[in-house]
Amino acid sequence: MSRANAQLLGFRSFARKSVTPGEVGVDAGEGVLLAIDQSGGRIRMQEIERLHKRIAELESLSTTDVLTGAWNRAQLDRMVHVEISRAERFGQSVSLILLDIDHFKTVNDVHGHLTGDAVLKEFVGRIRDRMRDIDALFRWGGDEFVVLAPSVGYQGGAILAERLRKAIAAAAFANVGPLTASLGVTEHLEGESVESWFQRSDQALYAAKAAGRNRVEVERRGRADLVAQPTGTGLPRLHWQKAYQCGVPAIDADHRELFDLGNALIAAAIEARSRAEPWRAALDSMLAHLVQHFREEEALLGERCYPGLAEHQRAHAALLGRANALRAAVEHGEAPLAHLVDFIVNDVIALHLFKVDTDFYALLRDESSESAGCRRS
Repeated sequence: MSRANAQLLGFRSFARKSVTPGEVGVDAGEGVLLAIDQSGGRIRMQEIERLHKRIAELESLSTTDVLTGAWNRAQLDRMVHVEISRAERFGQSVSLILLDIDHFKTVNDVHGHLTGDAVLKEFVGRIRDRMRDIDALFRWGGDEFVVLAPSVGYQGGAILAERLRKAIAAAAFANVGPLTASLGVTEHLEGESVESWFQRSDQALYAAKAAGRNRVEVERRGRADLVAQPTGTGLPRLHWQKAYQCGVPAIDADHRELFDLGNALIAAAIEARSRAEPWRAALDSMLAHLVQHFREEEALLGERCYPGLAEHQRAHAALLGRANALRAAVEHGEAPLAHLVDFIVNDVIALHLFKVDTDFYALLRDESSESAGCRRS
């Protein structure tokens, strides 16, 4: 298409103005129409297709790092706000892993920048092989990268970071030899600015470097892992503690069983990566026990005239409704399984059972209320 046959008139929003007679409209994405004057001659479809391809290339360049193919820093700025908003809206967690290659400057100095570029590409490939599907990888600058990990707290982020660290150190890099990486992990805190979050992540990475490199440093602050702890197997587990007891054997037994069912669900979710999907049976057991436990708990609180019973019943119904909605979303491919597991472990077990339920523990421990019962008007 010659310059005489196609004069670029500019960008126009679809909402404001469409093309006029004698123009061809090309969708440039994000609600923008590229209007091209064809009054000087006909425009072939091949030329429009080439223009579409070029627009797609430019769009890709605006979001990805040209060298490594990871998302770039501008895309990180956009996505981090989205993930924070999602986490706060659903009461979930999101963690940040900041990592870079130890002594990367030596690689460039000894082997040259072309070899250094090849190392960065291989580095990104190894990270992607160990990331979850819902994680996002960004090039922060130079040899420094960021993994944005939704639906995990600092402990889950630490497990992921250790997996990445091992993947980097596991085998020699082509034409260079063995290399290691240092990693810093932080969980976003409620109401925290992006700047503060990244500053804490940078401090964690610096601590890993100062401690000898080839290690993961974790800042242990966050809401997600109130009762979950890592084990030597690399899987998070829920650990029962005596402080969780309310003093009523039946309620305590139910709560302990929920811990066991929660651990079974976590293990099943890990196995689900092999597409065996054992999580369905584990979730069925968990939900069936929750329904029964909530029913028995409400009956007991009714017998003792708990003043917050109606509100507690509404909370139970909301938890079960949310769990079933998340399950449906997972089954239809509209949400990752990690979101469902995070909700069960954190919102149901950690936040409800061991925060909301503690409001009536004193009533349950009062033996006089059990023996005397309560009078209803």
